[in-house]
Amino acid sequence: MKKILICLLVAALSFAIAPAKTAEDILKEFKQEKDVEFVHMPSLITKLALRTGGQKTKKLRRAIDTIDIVNLGNCSGKVKSRFAKEVTKLLDNDEYEEIAIHSAGKEQTHVMFRTEGEDITEIVIAAVEKKDAAFVRITGLITHDDIEQILELYQD
Repeated sequence: MKKILICLLVAALSFAIAPAKTAEDILKEFKQEKDVEFVHMPSLITKLALRTGGQKTKKLRRAIDTIDIVNLGNCSGKVKSRFAKEVTKLLDNDEYEEIAIHSAGKEQTHVMFRTEGEDITEIVIAAVEKKDAAFVRITGLITHDDIEQILELYQD
């Protein structure tokens, strides 16, 4: 009886101290799946792409480092279901704060961010639906002033 209780305690503790799911974990897990479309835009490419926006994207060029996109639209239903469960685990991670959720029919889109101090270091957008699924991660160092200035530019 003691052995069973000790085994149960060890098992419970191992689940309790298991690291929380991160956006990086989800990217690593799903970018290799069959029929996934994965795009990684490193810093140089991101900055060059944002240059085409002229003055309006100047703040974004400074703030954003990389953009990763995973499109699971052509994957099996089993993969999409597993993806939905992993997104739920990410939402449960205290390091990420969900700032918006949009539901349309059976599709849900979650927007969340991760901060270090006062600055946003990661923005994650996860769209989950039975027929389609996508995941976008934007990394960089985005300040609240950056966000305010960018929003002012695009208010028109």
